[in-house]
Amino acid sequence: MVTLPRASFLALAFVGFFVGNPALSGQGLELTGHGTTLTLGARVHSLFVHSSAEGGPSAEFLVRRARLKLDLEFNELVDGRIQHDFLLGLQDAFLRLNFDPAFRLSAGQFKRGFDLFELLSTSYISVVERAGDIRGLSTCEGPGGICSYSRFSEALQYSARDIGLRAEGQMGPVSYLATLTNGAGLNARENNDTKSVAGRAAISLSEGLTLGGGFSVHDYPREDGGGNGFGSAFATDLEVGHYLTPGPHLQAGIMSGDNWKAGENVSFLTGQIVYMHYVPLGSDGGTVAAVEPVARISWGDPDRDRSADDGVLLTPGLMVYLQDRIRVGTSLDIWDPNQGDTELSFKIQTYLWF
Repeated sequence: MVTLPRASFLALAFVGFFVGNPALSGQGLELTGHGTTLTLGARVHSLFVHSSAEGGPSAEFLVRRARLKLDLEFNELVDGRIQHDFLLGLQDAFLRLNFDPAFRLSAGQFKRGFDLFELLSTSYISVVERAGDIRGLSTCEGPGGICSYSRFSEALQYSARDIGLRAEGQMGPVSYLATLTNGAGLNARENNDTKSVAGRAAISLSEGLTLGGGFSVHDYPREDGGGNGFGSAFATDLEVGHYLTPGPHLQAGIMSGDNWKAGENVSFLTGQIVYMHYVPLGSDGGTVAAVEPVARISWGDPDRDRSADDGVLLTPGLMVYLQDRIRVGTSLDIWDPNQGDTELSFKIQTYLWF
């Protein structure tokens, strides 16, 4: 007799609810039944890292992400998503009401509406590590790690996943996204009596050319017990081209705000450019479907009132696409601080996706 875990019974019962024929599309396994459509997707990212920094292991194998995603569509008004990472816990969990293309309202856990680079799914991004992490190195005052664009955005919680309400919509060439959240972060209960707000808007100036910008206000309880603190950040960004589209693709952004983890009245400034060039290699059933060289320059200054504490992250890399978003990526992250030694991190990551 074979005994299955309780979770397996629940999963089988859940899938059994859908009586239609399953279909595997480019977006995942689709099941329909009882007026509901479920799209099942998954991703596993396996990573090898070599780092020159002495504060951690010089070489490491790890599973970076292992996620299961369920998109549910009940009718034209109601849909939602559940995404779980088996290493990090629940990622997305929300119900969305689609009142109109110009106004959709969600409740649950999701990414805050602020940063172009953070809002994009990791199944698309062309650099192996969004923040250019160099294991064993933590020299950026406040956020820690290195002073890269995404490190400020993530570690200062201006764009991190949170729990609350989200409004979004599209009106002609203009799109917007706004969130009202607890501010406590991923899978966390509220820790004070204030809320965090964030929003961004973007306008499509022409085909493949988008200009955007956003703001984020993050609330947090002060460590000294002196009530609540607030940090704010502003960003503007430009995108030329699209992911998985033949030809060049460029993203650029500038962000400034409060480095509240470094102390009162400390402000940061950072900028980043990522350039990609997607080259299809034909559809004759060969092993490699496309290649994509990528280059990133990210500069960050954790305290604008101090000198010589900034640095530059340079990242050359290459993505090799095997099928759809199934790929192998390599990156060499080079951190060159104004003061201190240059450190390197070479990364190879495999991307299983459906």
